[in-house]
Amino acid sequence: MKYAIILTRSARKDILNLEAIVRDRVIRVVDQLTLNPWPRGTQKLVGREDSWRLRIGHYRVVYSVFQDTRTVKIHRVRHRREAYR
Repeated sequence: MKYAIILTRSARKDILNLEAIVRDRVIRVVDQLTLNPWPRGTQKLVGREDSWRLRIGHYRVVYSVFQDTRTVKIHRVRHRREAYR
């Protein structure tokens, strides 16, 4: 079964502000989260209830997975130095 992707307003703005090459790569990886919300390299964020981090080069995608509704909610897509602030 596939998961639905939900982008927060801030995540949508983050993606639109990326360079075209990086944006395409991020979109491709986020689309793959519909099949497997925990791909290889995903790490759980310490101190947060249900947040995960996915590394895409120098960028990080911070998201939550909701099993009951089969949704993945993308919170942030930021450069690694700004991702956790």
